[in-house]
Amino acid sequence: MKKTFRCILALFTLLAATLFLRFVGFDQDSLANIAPITAMAVCFGLFCTRPVFGIALAFAGLFLSDVFVTALVVQKDPTLSFWGLLFSPTVALRYVVYAAFFAAAWFLRERRSATLTLAITPLASVGFYTVMN
Repeated sequence: MKKTFRCILALFTLLAATLFLRFVGFDQDSLANIAPITAMAVCFGLFCTRPVFGIALAFAGLFLSDVFVTALVVQKDPTLSFWGLLFSPTVALRYVVYAAFFAAAWFLRERRSATLTLAITPLASVGFYTVMN
């Protein structure tokens, strides 16, 4: 139960940081792509002991972040379609890349350490940025 609590606490911390950074970044182009989304995939892959629970929490954080940002975009430009943006091919690719990072972290969980976590998180973030841009 203690591990589950830590996993949930990590989710809320990362989700709050993600929403905050995406909200702040929405109006400031230099901050628009800064969000700990990839960190969520890595952390849940490394530290959640139940894969279904970790996947559900990680993807819930990503989906809620996407809903939030999409709502802000549509509010700023009402000619855009909320559902069209939310379920676009780019978003589908983002989920595939996100799942790949979760899976990679899941396979590394037996060797997890602070050093590995600190090394893989920035590498995954740069990889995510590279693939998506």
